[in-house]
This record gives sequence, structure tokens and C-alpha cells, in this order.
Amino acid sequence: MSATPIQVGIVGGGAVAHALAASLGAARHDGEGSGYKLKVWARRSKAAASVVSASRGRAQAAEHLADLSDCEVLLVAVTDSAVESLAAQLGAQLEVHGPGGRAVFHTGGARTGADALAELGSVATALGSLHPLVAVAPDTAPDPGVFTSRPFMVEATSARAVELGQGLVRAMGGFQVQLPEAATPEEASRHKARYHALATMVATGVVTLVDQAAGSMGALDPEARAEFRRAYGALAESAVRNVLRDGGANVLTGAIARGDERLVARHRAALEGDASASLYQSIEAAARAMLAAHDSTPNGDEPTSR
Repeated sequence: MSATPIQVGIVGGGAVAHALAASLGAARHDGEGSGYKLKVWARRSKAAASVVSASRGRAQAAEHLADLSDCEVLLVAVTDSAVESLAAQLGAQLEVHGPGGRAVFHTGGARTGADALAELGSVATALGSLHPLVAVAPDTAPDPGVFTSRPFMVEATSARAVELGQGLVRAMGGFQVQLPEAATPEEASRHKARYHALATMVATGVVTLVDQAAGSMGALDPEARAEFRRAYGALAESAVRNVLRDGGANVLTGAIARGDERLVARHRAALEGDASASLYQSIEAAARAMLAAHDSTPNGDEPTSR
């Protein structure tokens, strides 16, 4: 016998809400055939309808926030700047229905659920966050496989809510990463903010580095810039594959990794006066620190080809 479908509410009309609807619309919770029943609310009815369409028939639009009161799980997929006001609005709408059995997660990465969703404390049995560590671009069509083999940060104020969040992640084909243990809510908030700051550094850094390099080579020629963006983007993709395959200093390549100081000096000279010079120097310093840490480990003296 199949399990009873879990009712999930999605609040929001942006790229993450679309991705959640597409992924959960195609999912089966914990391998069972019953899947998920989805309800979607967004400030604009047109946005809600778009999110519903991404679910391929597995979702229905909710006219009012109060219509989400029967959902066992609520996913608040709005921007960090909007989450507190939305939580207050949602709390007011759900208050007449009591706490029920619902757990509420927000999809932001910088704050814990207890912090960002504090206004919902009286109408939810647990507060948490379920953050997909994925660069979901707003200009792409919703893909049911967008979260396959992708990491999620899941935390909540109850063990049952954590289990619900983990179940959603498994159903979407993702896997969980955990924050360091925290002794206090304040420490947990610091861990979450630090995690997200570093995630932003990685995701934004890759895009901006590629664009900066392409801009330096393409100058004012749009076609040349686009060509170098593709070229450097493909290079970045190959480097990321190496990180996922092994990681650490073993997969560093290029002059810095090989210890070719003459070539590094030539690089610096070639970039003198260029907007990319400071970025090169910062990355050089980080790479040298990475290599030094690697070489100081017991097995760090093993020769590698770079």
C-alpha cells in the first residue's frame, strides 16, 4: 500500500519556487508511489500560475495564504529581504487555524529558520531552512532534475522537521550537508551566515572571474568578449570537475601550482594596469596558502603533475 501523499505548500513565484515545483512535481517521497501534493501561493496570481505549470499537473494555486493551512510542510521561497514580512503575513493568516502539524522552512541560505521565521513561532510546530546549494538562474526553464546530485543545507528546530526536510531532499535527488554543531542559537546563526557568505563567494566568484577575464581580453568588442566568456567558462567547468573528482591542492594546475616563478612574474607584468591584476594577486596568494597547507601534511610531499 502506498503512503499517504504529503501536502507541501510553496510560497513564492521566483526561480527557486519554480525549481521546487518542477522537482517535487516529479518526485516520489521516500520511494513510494504517492508522491507529493503541492499548493502554490505567490503575491501575483500570474507568478503562482507559472509555478503551478512547472509542476506538470501536481500542484494547484492557493488564492489566499490561509489556504495553505492544511499543508504538512511549507517552503517559503522568497528573497532574504522579503522573508520576515512574508512570515508575519503568513502567521496572521494561519493563526486562526492553530499550530496544527506544519513545519515551515525558508529556502534562504544566510539565516536559520528560528531567526528568519520567528513570526511563525505560534502557528508552526517547527521552523527551519532548506537551502539548495545550487545556482538557480532566473532565465532557465524549470527542470525536474535541477536538484539531482546537488547539496542542500537542512536545519530545523525539531528532529521531526529535520526528517521531513531530509525526505524532501532525497525525493528531489539531492543530498544533505550539515553545519558544524552549535551550542547556542546565536552560534548557529553565525555558522549559517558564514556558510552562505562562502557559498556566495564561490558561486558569484566563478561567474565574475570568467566575466572579468573575458572583459580584459575582449575589451570593447562584444563578439570577442562573448567568445572569451565561452572559452574561460569551459576552462572553469573543467576545473570544477577536477574539484569534484579529487579536490584540494592535488588538482591545482598552472604556473603557481608548478612553482614556475618566472612565468608567474611574467603574468604579473602582463596584467600590470589591468583591472584583473588585483584578482590575479589575490588568487595567487590563496593558491600559495593552499599549497603550503598541503605540503605541511604528512602525505603532502607526494609529487603531483600540475
